[in-house]
Amino acid sequence: MFNINETLKQNVISKIPAGYSPLETCVFVYSYLCSTLEYSIEYYGNEELYAPFFQNPKNLLKVDGVSYNKVVCYTFSAIFQTIIESLNLPNVKFKHKVKLNTKGVFDDYHDCPELKIGETVYDVDATTGVLMNNDLADQKFKNRPLQHFSLISVGRNESRLEKQNELDQAIEQVSNDLQLTKLAEQYVVQKGKDYKKLPLENRFRLFKELLSYTPDYSISSLNYLQTIKHALFEFSEYHFSFSKEKNTKQYFQISFVRRGITGEVIILVFYNPKGYNKACPNFDSLEIYEFSAKTKQLKNISRNTLYENIISQTLYEIDGYGNDIVCLDSVEINMAIDSTPL
Repeated sequence: MFNINETLKQNVISKIPAGYSPLETCVFVYSYLCSTLEYSIEYYGNEELYAPFFQNPKNLLKVDGVSYNKVVCYTFSAIFQTIIESLNLPNVKFKHKVKLNTKGVFDDYHDCPELKIGETVYDVDATTGVLMNNDLADQKFKNRPLQHFSLISVGRNESRLEKQNELDQAIEQVSNDLQLTKLAEQYVVQKGKDYKKLPLENRFRLFKELLSYTPDYSISSLNYLQTIKHALFEFSEYHFSFSKEKNTKQYFQISFVRRGITGEVIILVFYNPKGYNKACPNFDSLEIYEFSAKTKQLKNISRNTLYENIISQTLYEIDGYGNDIVCLDSVEINMAIDSTPL
């Protein structure tokens, strides 16, 4: 068991409703931590610089969980494990499963923890996919149930269907009891309001206004921006296509990059009211902005400045999030910024 901040632990334990089963208790603690803790954007932006800090869980776990609530996969699991084990729940066991590639580089390690209750084994990996599709992020900004507290296997004499139904009911019960207010509900989603029917320029103006509500310097800021992008724009408006057809255009996109050795994550915002495609790039109307979730500043930049920053490696693509975003790899740079002299 790890040493974690006692205030954080007692704060979680005190909120567990009476009468919960061991499974409901585990789901509650997991969900509450997902809604409270943040994946470290510093580590995400520059693993090599911040890896030594997270190699020793004690560096983080002794710090107050409210004023400094940043975790990576292993430290989230350690906090979850410590709280669960302190409750002395019957027949509950926790297991870390750290995976690494053959290079042995720290940022290629990932903890895929498992929870065993009786003979049933559950996946409790809250940090699967850092930006999207993970419970640590989704519990803050989406009105959706847990996705990665999931069933792995059941005992020989147990019914998988029954155990899945039991888990689904536990997740629903915990969701009702927690009553979390999601970021998306606060700032974007209004029942019956269809933003996508507004004119394009109005939606982009609204997007810039909503930037001021971006959460503090954290992974949640990136998730929040993705949420309002999906709320304000149609998929066809922000999905890049290599099509030469003039009726297939991209009008809006956001991209996540990190700035040099500092590891600060910068959000690039692209807006083209005339639309972009390979046949009609319309570079004359392309607007490019840099946004810092840390300072809440939105700054207009030129294509030339962006091009120079990428070529000089002042800005680096965050792996895995540039596949359909104009401007990042060598091919897309030429298409988004134009290889001809400015």
